[in-house]
Amino acid sequence: MCRAMHTILLLHGVMSSRIDFRRNQGDLEDLELSVLAMDLPGHGDRRIVAGSANSLDRMALDVAGRLDDRIAYLVVGHSLGALVGLCLARLRPDLVSGVVLEDPPGLTSNDPARVAAEVEIATRRARADPDGEVTKLLSGGSTWTRPAAEDSVHSRQAADASSIARFLRTQRWDLPALVAESPAPVALIAATEPDTALNGADRERLLTLIPPDRVRIVNSGHTVHRDRPALWLISVLRFGHSLGLDKAQWHSRSE
Repeated sequence: MCRAMHTILLLHGVMSSRIDFRRNQGDLEDLELSVLAMDLPGHGDRRIVAGSANSLDRMALDVAGRLDDRIAYLVVGHSLGALVGLCLARLRPDLVSGVVLEDPPGLTSNDPARVAAEVEIATRRARADPDGEVTKLLSGGSTWTRPAAEDSVHSRQAADASSIARFLRTQRWDLPALVAESPAPVALIAATEPDTALNGADRERLLTLIPPDRVRIVNSGHTVHRDRPALWLISVLRFGHSLGLDKAQWHSRSE
């Protein structure tokens, strides 16, 4: 029987989907690592069932229900995916060996109601004029490739905007508390201000909670994995190695 001892689990942000990690997943797999990118409820191909998008905990349990419980997962979550990853570590510590937070959103400087409105507008525009939205994403000095922009627009088209907006308008979270309560080690990849979702008191608090050698501040926009994929890759690998997960443990083996 073939079993992966460790797997890198990639969780995307709001309005995104697993395909938004396409390049990053490919880079990791080219290094012969076991990788799983998953759609959160209401995103990509994952429909919402039994209130799975009603809270961060419900999203985390939805993810847990689709995982192989014989495998230890290094969770790498972008934005919303970072919050879900922290909840997954708390609810199912048996599954999680560590959590990498990629530019997680704090509430001290982010207004979820504003983001909810942006979600509704962005999904509507993606469906009405996908080519125009791709052009917008590539303009203004963007470092994204065209395939990355096309994947982003496709994810927006597939998103359940009304459910995502409802979640954002009704849910609140304490990011520093989630980090402090995590039973698994946590690392942080944060974008530079002001192009980050991690600002103000939340940013200051996280920098005191996470060891300096597990923090990387990147000159980047909010989507570090797309803006600076090489630095993102290095950061994820270094954290995995710091947990004692050597290369052999990431491969499949026969039992």
